Amino acid sequence: MQTTEDFYNAKTDRELFKILKGNYAYNQKLLAEKTLKERDFDFDNVEKYRNEWELEKLENEIEEEKQNVITSFEKSAFGFDMFAVFPMVFLLGIIYLLGHLIFQIFNLTERAIFDTVLGLCFLIILEFVFIYLFKRRKKKRKERAERIAELKEKIK
Repeated sequence: MQTTEDFYNAKTDRELFKILKGNYAYNQKLLAEKTLKERDFDFDNVEKYRNEWELEKLENEIEEEKQNVITSFEKSAFGFDMFAVFPMVFLLGIIYLLGHLIFQIFNLTERAIFDTVLGLCFLIILEFVFIYLFKRRKKKRKERAERIAELKEKIK
């Protein structure tokens, strides 16, 4: 059976510090403080630990992003072009061909034109959404890289 002290010894410094500074019971805070002191936690230099924890969190975000197929494809040499243009060109061609087919078979000029224009509007909106999402992710990556460089400088 696991004792309370074993439970606290299994926690990371970050978790213990969170317990110590959080809204927890007094005895939990005491056990967290005791465990941190046993690990030679420097309470006078907490900012260094916070910077290390934030750096670790940002690096974990990068690793998780690398596991995502879409974002890893997006970062390839021509990834953005393919990510943004390919769906639009492909669907645009299909809609044009279907609209033209409807026009030829049923001789429904107004309906075929309406469907084609509606499809084009939908694709253009979808394209802008893709571009917005790409730029937002790109901006987040840039900010994260800047923050990582700043934290590495502070930790030195």
